[in-house]
Amino acid sequence: MTKLARWRGSSYARAVPGDEIEIDTVDTVDADDWNDTDDSNETKRSKFLRPKSAFMAVLVLVVCSHLLLSVLGTVASSALDPIRPAGNLAIHQQLEVARHELSPHRVVHLWYNWDALHYERLSDHWFDVRAPLAPNVVTAGGGRAWDEFSWPPLYPVVVGLFHRLTFVKAGAVMVLLGIGLQVTFLWLLRRLSLANGDDDDTAMAVVLVAIAMPFAFFLGTPLSEPLFVTLAVSSLLALRQQRWLLAGLAAAAMPWTKIAGVLMVVPLAISGIGEVRRSSDRSWRTVSRAFAPALMCGLSFVLYLGFARWLTGTPWAPFETQRVGWGNSTGNPILNLIRDIDRWQYVAVAGLLVLTAALGVRRWISWTEASFCLVMLLAASSVATIVPAAPRYAAVAFPLATGLARWARARSVLPYLVGTGAIVQGAVFIVWSTYWIGEMY
Repeated sequence: MTKLARWRGSSYARAVPGDEIEIDTVDTVDADDWNDTDDSNETKRSKFLRPKSAFMAVLVLVVCSHLLLSVLGTVASSALDPIRPAGNLAIHQQLEVARHELSPHRVVHLWYNWDALHYERLSDHWFDVRAPLAPNVVTAGGGRAWDEFSWPPLYPVVVGLFHRLTFVKAGAVMVLLGIGLQVTFLWLLRRLSLANGDDDDTAMAVVLVAIAMPFAFFLGTPLSEPLFVTLAVSSLLALRQQRWLLAGLAAAAMPWTKIAGVLMVVPLAISGIGEVRRSSDRSWRTVSRAFAPALMCGLSFVLYLGFARWLTGTPWAPFETQRVGWGNSTGNPILNLIRDIDRWQYVAVAGLLVLTAALGVRRWISWTEASFCLVMLLAASSVATIVPAAPRYAAVAFPLATGLARWARARSVLPYLVGTGAIVQGAVFIVWSTYWIGEMY
């Protein structure tokens, strides 16, 4: 009688031809009983988890998450306003004016932070054809070079396009765009999980863990992180589907969203090596196709540096503006971790690095995904001002959610993992929305 294999904890494997699947323990199921088992599971499965309603499920999860965090943040900020550190009063005044122009309601103010103020201005600046080109000198706070290259241009350009097409305020566009991009990201993450062989329940578990991670709220804020992770998961999904051009285009847009996007070259190169090793045909066409996405990402970064040189006279304008204005000098991430291990931010990054390595070694995530997490976390530890960098880079390391969800389902601890993550996220959001500005400035 025919036997069919079950592997890991993720129901029945859906392997793509050519994939190598590591099977630790194998349980056999009679082929005659396969359909009966599947029908039984289908009758017990909630309609919420069925593929035809998966998008609505993701949408409901994101909206409910935003509502809960908004209520929690509003109550906490109202209670903590009298004891919140004052910080830089001039910056607070600018931010409060922009917030009240956007909306008189405190619940909206929670999601509109200091960086959003810069992005809103840049969304107009990039489309202002009357503005002169930047001077050939990069100085702190001076000239158009400072305004344009402190933050990569893709996100503010996208905001500016939506602002002009919809005639909605740029601030409101950023808030709504953050929610829309988070929904898109989680939907694509679910599709990536299915493409990697997970069943529907495991794929939805990945979504639940991803939205409950302690720093997941950054993926729904008016920042560049939502666009960045959407491009990253799009590239990985296209890579899994062997759609090389689409994977390369998504990866090529990443350096124009965040400078760290150039590090996407590493996971793409690892994926290319694996593709060549698995292929029996190692012709030039096969090799070039496998490494094309990594090459496109690298060339895009070179193009961005050339664009910076054209406007400012130096290709290093994106780095110089950060170093001179914000003190964001970069260094060796390993040496930073060793030297400043007494700071809790470095301890957290070191812990996430160990967790990523463990998930990769135990094959809960592929090495392509693990390498993406590793380079993002190392990028966070390479920045001098790790306080704001660490949580945002931890948020974009989304393959951690995939590995933890698979592990939690296999160990039957998914509800505890999601519940704990949601509680921690609520506490982190309160700190971020009430103290972040005062502590940073």
